[in-house]
Amino acid sequence: MKEQRHHQRGKKAAGDGGGDGEASFRLPRNFVPRRYDLFFAPRPAKGIFFGAAIVTVEVEAPLASPTRCLTMHALELSIEPSHVSVMPSPGRRGRRDLSGEVEKRAEEAEQLRCVAVHSSCVDETITLEFSSCLPNDVGDVFVVGFSHFTGFIHDSSASCGLFYSNSYDTNFLSTHLEPTNARLLFPCFDEPSYRAVFQLTVEFDSRYTIVSGTRAVREELVEVDEEMFAASFRDPPLFCSWDALRFLARDTSNNINRDSTGVGHVVVRVDDGVIAHEYANVSTNDINFGPAPHAPEVKGCVVVEGEEEEEEEEEENVLKAAGQQEGRCNPPKNSRKNDPLVSSSNDSPTCFIRRVTFDETPKLSTCIVGFNTGKFYIIERETTKSKLLCRVIFPAEVQTNHGWYALDLLTKAVAFFDEYFDFLLPLQKLDLVCLRCFSFLGMGNWGMVNMHLDYMLVNESTPLERRQRIARLIGHKVAHQWVGDWATVSWWNFLWMTEGICRCLEFMFVDSVFPDWLIWDEFLTQVLDDALVLDTQPEKTHPVQYCIANPRLIEDCFDSISFGKGASIMRMLFSLLGGDCLRAATRRLLQRCSNTCFDSQMFLDCLVHGEHEAERREMAAAVVRGAEESGHPLLYVEQKPDGVCCVTQYQMPDLRQGILQAYVKLQQGKETTNAMDLMAPRRMRVFNWNAEHVLQRSNYNIHAKIVELEEMGCFFGRTFCMRSSQEIIKCFPDRLIYLNYRGTGVLRCDYDTATWRRIFEVAPFLSSQDCIVITMTLFRFRNIHIGQDATDRMDRCELLLEWLMFITQSSVMTASQWSYITHQIEYIFYMVRDYPCWELFSKFVCSLYTPLIRRGSLSFAAQEQAVTFESRRDISRTTVLHILQVLAICNCPVILDESREQVERALVSIMPQFANDFARGTFTTHNSVAFNVFNDSDAVAVSIAMQCLIEHGDMKTWWTLACVVAAIFNISLQKTAEELHLDVVEGIYVAHLDEMHKSRWLNMIAPALFAFDTSSTLPFLLLVLHNFKSLNTPIAKAILRNKRLVTSLFECTSLTQSMPHITVIRHLLIMHGAMLCSDSNLILLMMASVAGEAATERSGGGSKGRGKQEPMRAGGMVRSLPVANAILAMKTNCLWMDYCCDHYDSFLSKRFREKQLTTTPLGTPRASVMDMDTMEEDGVST
Repeated sequence: MKEQRHHQRGKKAAGDGGGDGEASFRLPRNFVPRRYDLFFAPRPAKGIFFGAAIVTVEVEAPLASPTRCLTMHALELSIEPSHVSVMPSPGRRGRRDLSGEVEKRAEEAEQLRCVAVHSSCVDETITLEFSSCLPNDVGDVFVVGFSHFTGFIHDSSASCGLFYSNSYDTNFLSTHLEPTNARLLFPCFDEPSYRAVFQLTVEFDSRYTIVSGTRAVREELVEVDEEMFAASFRDPPLFCSWDALRFLARDTSNNINRDSTGVGHVVVRVDDGVIAHEYANVSTNDINFGPAPHAPEVKGCVVVEGEEEEEEEEEENVLKAAGQQEGRCNPPKNSRKNDPLVSSSNDSPTCFIRRVTFDETPKLSTCIVGFNTGKFYIIERETTKSKLLCRVIFPAEVQTNHGWYALDLLTKAVAFFDEYFDFLLPLQKLDLVCLRCFSFLGMGNWGMVNMHLDYMLVNESTPLERRQRIARLIGHKVAHQWVGDWATVSWWNFLWMTEGICRCLEFMFVDSVFPDWLIWDEFLTQVLDDALVLDTQPEKTHPVQYCIANPRLIEDCFDSISFGKGASIMRMLFSLLGGDCLRAATRRLLQRCSNTCFDSQMFLDCLVHGEHEAERREMAAAVVRGAEESGHPLLYVEQKPDGVCCVTQYQMPDLRQGILQAYVKLQQGKETTNAMDLMAPRRMRVFNWNAEHVLQRSNYNIHAKIVELEEMGCFFGRTFCMRSSQEIIKCFPDRLIYLNYRGTGVLRCDYDTATWRRIFEVAPFLSSQDCIVITMTLFRFRNIHIGQDATDRMDRCELLLEWLMFITQSSVMTASQWSYITHQIEYIFYMVRDYPCWELFSKFVCSLYTPLIRRGSLSFAAQEQAVTFESRRDISRTTVLHILQVLAICNCPVILDESREQVERALVSIMPQFANDFARGTFTTHNSVAFNVFNDSDAVAVSIAMQCLIEHGDMKTWWTLACVVAAIFNISLQKTAEELHLDVVEGIYVAHLDEMHKSRWLNMIAPALFAFDTSSTLPFLLLVLHNFKSLNTPIAKAILRNKRLVTSLFECTSLTQSMPHITVIRHLLIMHGAMLCSDSNLILLMMASVAGEAATERSGGGSKGRGKQEPMRAGGMVRSLPVANAILAMKTNCLWMDYCCDHYDSFLSKRFREKQLTTTPLGTPRASVMDMDTMEEDGVST
């Protein structure tokens, strides 16, 4: 025990940085692994796996005195001392048979017995105590043998260690070991700096395929008793007949690849020249079902082993031994009597287990090895230059043609990075394995990338945004084979470097394959913008180079700030140093990291190579040091008429409040006043902007690219270095200073009003990325842009409207611009709905899309061609539908007729009376095919069309939808029909619909149903809402547009007893209201409701017999902080609209009056729909 305490103290003293308190979770560098020989035998029916391991360890640094203890990582593993021993290194050995090697050597060689295994749940380690001291001289090598241990197979929701990866078949297993989950699978040194050679052996049900990161070098079939087999493995479900599962390629030029192991897969090999779009839109499988010849019955154990040139013959032997040549695959459930894998020669029937040994890996970290089991389709192709075999592996029930897009991108990515890095990796093959159940989008293991099924498969209805995301994801994971797997960071606080590099490279790869997508525009809106928004929130921001010491919490550091801001820092770095800098740096890094790991210092050494580059090295070091700081600067630029430009840097405030609190306190004249008090008195909505009064100075070391622009569009670029809080830039008076060219800096820029206007004038000469940066800045600064400059009468809150007027009517609009503007403008017009300027603002929003309306781009039948898509010319269908949603809520009549046709086309399937109109050809839309509720795009389009009709006060349509919902929920409509003086719609056929169909119909209809705001329909809506346990985003938005319904949900206390899920629904509405609601009366009602819930929870805490309230109290505690933040955000919305509404009204009135905005005629004003109650009171039937 003395040696154990000494070792623990050494462990606590070890560690090389990365955060305070981290050393207690790091292993010392005295003993390092050199090789792992691992054996795994999963038993999915039991939820466990058996394992064995031989770990070769070398003494790297001797201890002060020899020790009998060795500490390794292990978690949730059952390891007995009798199954652990230490043996001298056997030197160079041949093939390893792990199943019996430990016991055999224990008899032949002198060994150290393990006398105790001490585990630490906090450190997630085990300390092995042996009978004698371990070797302690530098270079000494010994072997730690674990002849047996057991572990758990985890749920897919956890996706850690070994887990179930398919909800339909529990024999589908996968591993996910990053960042600290290898210890859940085998005892190891589970830190990225401990790199070693791995060789895996896996035994599993012979009906299934086993894949790993290297090729199989040995395979054997082992007989087991049927009872043992049935207790270990569950029978697979049937997705097709067993006789039909074995098939061959239709094209005779394709051949079955015989390199893969296992019966449970089919391989289709394709030749060179395949391009992604040729297969992305195929609607049928290129597969024929057909029988194959039969082989004789087998007995005993069949072993396959040998050199690569013999692999094809060996695989044929294995397939023959497996009975694959009978023309039948494994039998259905509980029918093994005809199974060729079941021997009937003995009295006791036996079954076969397949045991596969995979080839050795190069030196890797523990987190990037693993294996998968399952029944797979495999499509494969070799790259042209390197001849690397690339495969896409997906579950057998998935159509084959859905994987061609991924396969083509995989081969293109390998070819791209082969040329880019000019570094040949020792990869034997590269697999993309599709997992149906996976908590992550992807994981780049060595030679075997695990990816979520939804982000791998493409069919004819896959939207452009998903295709782009798949292309990026494949590029990212392939890049990780070089940077991340081969070149590994020494600790997790440096992970932002590999992730940042690969994130930049993924966009570079996609841009090379699809240049017309302008994918770097997406980097700004999806990566940089999101990261900078989170970076302003005090509770979420943290340095990019940051890591929590606790191994269970390390993964919490992998967020949009670490990855998104880290990628932005890398992009900034390479834009300052030059485009070739990244390529040269990564090449040097790959050459240095074959036997070691890298950190920030090594990265800088590779980045700036040479003794005469002191200035560039200083710049690079300053940028990398920025990863150690939280937050980012706001640069305020004020340009004088004489050409002098004053740049002042401030700390970026929290964008959720901006400067509104400071503004309100200044207006109220009381520093102690609660700025968020909605009942506090207001003064005139006039504010003199002065950055010094509302912002705090900062002192970042900033390097940014700036350009000097002339009137004719000529510009002169250079690098701007800012080392103090204020700098002066001098230029010619007729030139304009524009900072942060192409948005390459990790910062935001603001200008005085006059300079903003000059930027608007020269925007046509800027790049699409610069225009997007301007749009992002003006939207994100809505809570900062208030007040007037001393030299300008225009209020800063009007800058956004002026920019939108200009940019949407110009020729510089791109698909990314339209998408971003539509997302952001939706939030604003939801808030404006509660203010008098709503009518003008809705006309303004409609006018923004006039160019698209004129060229016919906005239609419910709009389609997209992903491969030929041009961002400067086309708009994705997803963006078109989002724009139609905005126009529907803005009461735009342009889409009214087409909306009615869409709704009638959808209702044909459950209401045959609409079929007559459909057959007569009254539908004039381009999409006249039958409606499919399971087509996401069609369902969204119809839901938007329904909402459009409801916003125009179409009572007939609402009543029809109400009758459909009542039929689905089996609700009586008699009372509601009498109150509305309407007849119940007959002929609605929903009884034949299964639960999945009903759910799809409800999600499609509910937004339009709940958006109808009249008192006469309120009781029915509340009755329908009783059947909802939760709310998705479209339904929540619709309810928030219905003020009567929202008021009833929060005002009526009796709903707490009648609606069991009312608390969940209320909290969801509050959370969505954070971005959409600015109604002060409704917010006060929400606050009172939350306060009442809290009071109820406190009063029920000490009483007995109220056990049913415990989950509600627990849930309320979990949601209290998000709910409180959402209410604070809604208060901020009120303050912002309270300031901006008059300015918006005056600005828009003037522009419409001067004909600078084109007026799109609106349909029925929202007020006329609200007045339906008055009509009913006067006895007028609707």
